[in-house]
Formats: sequence, structure tokens, C-alpha cells
Amino acid sequence: MGGACCSGSQVATSVVPKEVQQGQKVFFIAGYPSAGKTFLGDYLATRGWEHVDGDLIANPEAKAMGAEEKFVVFWAAVMKACKGGTAEREEWVPYYELLIEFTKRACALPAKKNVAVTFLVLGIFGGEKELLKSHFPNMQFINVKVERDELLRRFWIRHEKMKEEAGFTDQQYWDYHEMDEARAEYGPEFSKEKMTKFLEKTVYHPRMIDIPSGEKDCFEIDNNDMESDTPFKQLNALAGLPWEKVDKEAIAQVNYNRSARPFSNPVSKLPLQVASVCPSVYDKRGEEEEEEGEEEEEEEEEEEEEEEEEKKEEEEVGEDEVDKRGEEAEEVREDESDEQGEETEEETERGLEETASHPPCLPTIPTRTSNSGVTRF
Repeated sequence: MGGACCSGSQVATSVVPKEVQQGQKVFFIAGYPSAGKTFLGDYLATRGWEHVDGDLIANPEAKAMGAEEKFVVFWAAVMKACKGGTAEREEWVPYYELLIEFTKRACALPAKKNVAVTFLVLGIFGGEKELLKSHFPNMQFINVKVERDELLRRFWIRHEKMKEEAGFTDQQYWDYHEMDEARAEYGPEFSKEKMTKFLEKTVYHPRMIDIPSGEKDCFEIDNNDMESDTPFKQLNALAGLPWEKVDKEAIAQVNYNRSARPFSNPVSKLPLQVASVCPSVYDKRGEEEEEEGEEEEEEEEEEEEEEEEEKKEEEEVGEDEVDKRGEEAEEVREDESDEQGEETEEETERGLEETASHPPCLPTIPTRTSNSGVTRF
């Protein structure tokens, strides 16, 4: 384990913010994707600590506070810094302020628990530690160290699992518009080698974490061997915890309780390279996809209802037309009947007159023409 100039000296109560209670420890644990930082934070949660997962885009309350929008700006600033550019404070500070707010809330809980914050970036901009220290003077910074080859090995294991559960292929992942830069540099066809090169320039960029172990309140933990107790023993030493057998099932349950949701296809505006290392982004994309699916279903239902209404109107119009035509035909028939009736009456009158002037051997029975023909009375 890397050394430290200081092992967390006591800070005068007068300079400690009111949210931080007397004797509380506050850790900021940073690590590259798949380094195990979140797992170690969950481990501390099983030992009585509060764990603030820095992946706030998975937190509904943080989302309502603009976490997603702030993270998009934050990540763009990270990518700018990775390319040698300079990010303005207004680009990266707002997201850290969210982390600070949730850390203060955790510190202020009545249980007076120690607090661990886990996040994948620290030190790339310069000034992050000073910002955090201005709120938590006793904060200690821990870098979870893992060799680059081991990180990538873990990444691909996680990636394959997520890909299978999300139901998309490597090429679909590569074709997504957020990977335009990668395709422009490495070509349209996906390959593991191309993806690895892109990852090393982005989420695994060497500048993502800067926690020099020789500086005050800065430490390193070795987590190269996932089967070893070494990282837990080192973390316990920093936290002042006695050794206990590690309960990995309990740790997994902490993670499940916080973020267990089904994965889905990536459809969010969040950076796709972040999605590959932050499971909650897949969850977020899944939620958005479900919402979009529901909206599409509603639109389809509305269209079907409109079609039914139109069809019904057409049928009603057709019935009205038939009725109208029937009425017109009836009127025509009635007019014809009246005309025929008038003619018959005239003929009958003439017949009566003729009978009167020329009496037959048998009485003449007058006839009246009806609609059905000649009817005898």
C-alpha cells in the first residue's frame, strides 16, 4: 500500500462544517472503471459506514437536482482535459457540488456514521481536492490501484455481461452516434483492439485520477487480486476497523438494494463510453427506452382510435346517404302514386259517367288503381 504524509489528523471542531459531526471520518475513494471502488464502498457500508455512490445519475433525488445535465457537461470537460485542453470551473464544479451536497447529508444523519464517497474521477482538473477539503477538512483521498491490463480484463468481462443482458452487439455499440469520434479515428468496423485503444484515451486515460500517495491525506489501496483480502485489510487500517471475515454476499446485497434494475439498449444522450463502465447508465437508458416505448404505444393507440373514429364517421355518412337516397326514392314513388291516383280517379269518373249514359246488363263495378295494381271493391 502506498504511504501518506499524514494519517488523518484531528481537525479543530471550529473549522469543521456543522454537517460533519465530531470524530466522523470522510473518505473519497477514486478508481478507474472495474477497479473495485464501488465494491469497497459497499464493503464499508456492511461495516456501518454510509456509502455515497458518486454515480449520481442513478439517484432519483439527484436526477431531480439536475445530475444528468451536470454530468453531461462534466464528462465533456473530462474529455477536453484528456486531450490536453483546459476546462473551466463552471464545467466541472457543479457536479462536484452535487457530490458535496449528498456527502453532507450523509454526514448529518442521526446515526453519526462515517462516510465514504466513491467516484471514477479525481484530480484531472486540478483543484478538486481543495474544493472538497473546503467542505470536509478531514477528508482523506484513496486511490484504488489496479494494473492497466487487469483493468481491461475486468472491463471486457463486465462489458460482455452487460451486452448480453442489454441485447445489443459490439457493432451496434460501435455504430451508436456517441462513438462517432471512435469510428472517425479507427474506422467503421468494430474490433476489440480498436475499442481498447479508444478506452485508453477516454475512461482509462492516465490523467483521470491524480492522488499522489506522498501528499497529505492521500493513500493507495492495492486491488489487483480480487480473491485476496489485501484491499480490505488496507482499507480497514485506514478506517480504524478491526478485521472481520469479508461477507461478499452482504456486499452484493448492498449494491443490489441501491441499483438493481434490468439493463436495456443504450438510447440515452449520456456518453456511451460512460455507459460501458457505469452500469446505472444502462439502467437509465433502459428506463428512457421503456418511457419511449410507452409513448409509442400511446401514440399507436391514439392513431387506432382516430382511425376507428374516421371509419365510424364514414359509416355514419354512408348510412345517412343511404337514408337520404331512400327518402328521395320514396318521395319520387309517392309523387308517381299520387299522379297515377289522380289519373285513375279521372278515369273512374269518366267510367261512371259512361255507365250512367250507357247502362250495361250487369252493374259496372268501379275500379281504383292502387300501388299494387287494380283492386276490386
